[in-house]
Amino acid sequence: MSDTLTGHTNNNYVPELDGFRAIAIISVMLYHFEKLSVGWLGVQFFFVLSGYLITRGLVIEKKKIKKFGGYIKVFYFKRILRIFPIYFLYVICFLLFCYFTGDILTAKGAFIPLVTYTMNIYALMPHTVNLAAVGYLWSLSAEEQFYLVWPLIVFFVPDFIFKKVLYAIILLIPVCRLIMFYMVLNHGKTTDYAGLFVYINTLSQFDAFAIGALVVCLTDIKVKNTFSLRKGVFFAVVIFLIVGEVNLYLTNKTLSRDITTFGYRIAMVNNYQYVWGYTLINTLAAFAIFVIVYYKNVIPFLKNKVLVYVGKISYGMYIFHMPILVALDGFKNKGVLAGVIRFILYFIITLLVSHFSFKYFESYFINLKKKIQFTD
Repeated sequence: MSDTLTGHTNNNYVPELDGFRAIAIISVMLYHFEKLSVGWLGVQFFFVLSGYLITRGLVIEKKKIKKFGGYIKVFYFKRILRIFPIYFLYVICFLLFCYFTGDILTAKGAFIPLVTYTMNIYALMPHTVNLAAVGYLWSLSAEEQFYLVWPLIVFFVPDFIFKKVLYAIILLIPVCRLIMFYMVLNHGKTTDYAGLFVYINTLSQFDAFAIGALVVCLTDIKVKNTFSLRKGVFFAVVIFLIVGEVNLYLTNKTLSRDITTFGYRIAMVNNYQYVWGYTLINTLAAFAIFVIVYYKNVIPFLKNKVLVYVGKISYGMYIFHMPILVALDGFKNKGVLAGVIRFILYFIITLLVSHFSFKYFESYFINLKKKIQFTD
């Protein structure tokens, strides 16, 4: 594996990846604004991209640092400096807000899941607190739980079988999703709860990270020209949409209902989609990442400067967009004009807060992260 890590997969900056991040975060924001039901796919895209980036970084560190102690310290120190500061800044602000507004029940209920990155577990338990401003952080919990395992796999699995391990994960996790779904149903839970359980369970998302990691290993695949790749991307999207529309029709016996889901409704409980649907979504995302990192100008609009900058500040946008949306609830259901104002304010405030957070807060820790070096 490490022998093939050359060229476009080294530490060189690839602006199109930030463009990809921008598409993901905008999709998520539109989903939470209830204007794009398929927008939840942005979270899946983030998982796949994380699998690629984390694996690429780990392989580079493994080549430079031969001892496990130095390798693992570099990884966790860098992750802590990038992920923790803005996350815990928001968590502290949220808990203080709950305290000073008298919502002690929410503060007590959310405290442990937030500080231990177990919101995905807590969200599945019976609770009476309002998670509107923090429930979406389940995805960060899933990522942090992934970080506990993946560095060990990359370091200790021999290079010559690493790709086979990834294929095994990609093939086995859909089976795990099927088993989990029916185990939950057999415990008297509803179909929707079973779908949600599968969706926010870290194990059932492990193939998303694995298929992203697989992109790191695909340096030996060569495509002759950009035009062929563009056709490949086009046909991949078309097939993805056709499969979704077929699923939509089989579910509703019509294509006019749930049209903004494109056949991919969150939790995907129909037609065994919780088994194969995530695999299809993850494969599409991995194919896009493969094209972006190994070839130039195949998806040129991702190099748009606005999209690239949105991608750079996308972590802050993910952290801040929901509390901003909740704060704008006063405009909800007050007519078309109020809805338009709410939409504009939602995006503008999120962009501004995330911009200043990135420039004056996150950048300090990002620069500090770049200076970290361990040799043993």
